[in-house]
Amino acid sequence: MKNNQREVAVDGESLRSWLESMRTANAWIEREKSQWLSAMTPQESLQIYLDLWQTALPYFDLQRPSEYLIRIQRVYQRMLEARERDNSTRTCD
Repeated sequence: MKNNQREVAVDGESLRSWLESMRTANAWIEREKSQWLSAMTPQESLQIYLDLWQTALPYFDLQRPSEYLIRIQRVYQRMLEARERDNSTRTCD
């Protein structure tokens, strides 16, 4: 054991019981959320979407693409470059 670290004993049965309780609670929450969302009218859901967008808008720089988009573009660029390399080696054979 390293310095300043204590061993912690975990009761496996208690942990499994806790995990099962968490799974049950999560399933319950998902069912309630699904029922709530399915009961909405299209206008209600659109209004919530627009409200969320307005709330998040100050956090976005619309003049700059998102980091996620930049990463996706890099992946596609590497994929295209790999295809071009594969095609050029096939035509040279």
